[in-house]
Amino acid sequence: MSLSVSTLPLNKRIWHLSWPVMVSNAAVPLVALVDTAVLGHLEDPKALGAAAIANALFMLLAALFSFLRMSTTSQIAQAFGSGHSSLVRWLGLRNLKLGVVLSVAGAVSLPLWSAFIIEYLSDDAALVPLSQSYFNIRGYALPAVAIQYWLVGMLIGIQRPKTSLLILMGANILNAALDILLVYGFQGGAEAVAWASTVAEYTVALCAWCWWKKETLHWPTDISTTAQQTLQNIYALGKGVHFNLFIRTLLLLIVMTSFTAFGARLDTDILSANAIFMSLLLLISHVLDAFAHAAEALVGERMTHDSKRGALRPVLMQTALWSAAAATCIFAFLVVFDEIIFQLLTDKTAIQHSLEAYQVWLWCLPLVAWMSYWVDGVMVGAGQAQAMRNGMIFSCLVFYGMYLILPSNNPNLWMSFYAFLLIRFLTLWPQIHQLARRGQPSA
Repeated sequence: MSLSVSTLPLNKRIWHLSWPVMVSNAAVPLVALVDTAVLGHLEDPKALGAAAIANALFMLLAALFSFLRMSTTSQIAQAFGSGHSSLVRWLGLRNLKLGVVLSVAGAVSLPLWSAFIIEYLSDDAALVPLSQSYFNIRGYALPAVAIQYWLVGMLIGIQRPKTSLLILMGANILNAALDILLVYGFQGGAEAVAWASTVAEYTVALCAWCWWKKETLHWPTDISTTAQQTLQNIYALGKGVHFNLFIRTLLLLIVMTSFTAFGARLDTDILSANAIFMSLLLLISHVLDAFAHAAEALVGERMTHDSKRGALRPVLMQTALWSAAAATCIFAFLVVFDEIIFQLLTDKTAIQHSLEAYQVWLWCLPLVAWMSYWVDGVMVGAGQAQAMRNGMIFSCLVFYGMYLILPSNNPNLWMSFYAFLLIRFLTLWPQIHQLARRGQPSA
């Protein structure tokens, strides 16, 4: 199948790129819910707690490889916009090799440090052996997770998110089916659930490789002189893209982990309330990230494809409007249904009181968060990874600075986190302004 840029109106293109991402993102918590439900019905009461520790550590490690998704989307979207399928092939294979090498190295290194971390995270020594066993099995899947990130990056870059949706949804259904089969059919324990997830992730990796071989079968392998010039431009735009996005992702994860740790120092009920709020923020981000992904694909395409005046301005305006509209709808939903949501998530009266006391911070999260998500999407498409790294460094300094300076209480903790989100947007606004003026006539 040849690569070609869609001729649909811009708003339709944004929606066609966004809705499959929303659906596939929404499936992730559902699979985790199936895992939790299966573990929660095992005879061993320690299974759920042990798996929770191992999963938390594995998901944190796996999230580090999200930089591969962003860097792949950035380069592939720009190569796609240039119309050179040979360049898409070359960059795609290069990023795949990078992801496999790094993830295999990471998987091999796990036994050297995982036991120490799990012992540190667990308050109950009885959970450590089962957590370690569960984590070791999940660790085998690290290369598959990296390939999954690469696959999503490729498909967003060439603007085929529906293919990503079909593959990931199929793997999620397989994961749930294997959970039920291995635990109830073969009387497996927590390790069986870990193996089910690992097999499902390698199924995605296999599907990714089959898609790649079929898709690129008739693509040219020789890079023309024009394609080489485009490649030089892509490298010039995104100098050090992999390293810079890795640093940015690492810092983001450190801040999110610190937020939870700082909340734990205040009060157990506050810790629980903040954990619920952050879980809801994760769901909110699944919606808002869909429009950020659309911005990545469309901005990247126009960096190399469309040289007409104001080529980027319509994309910036329309993706921002879609993101802001989605955030406003989520805000209204939270204001109207927050009490029902709280009752569904916990029946502990003390935690519900904490949720109600700080509910305004939840209400306003989408109104503030959408800006940082959207600007990240634009910067990824434009290849501005260094600016993203620098903005994240400054945002982290603001977060920790405010936390240390302000009195220690939950409103000030949330104020620090809000500042972190806003600074991520404000530090990148000058680059947004430059992109909006790209191709405009000089004054």
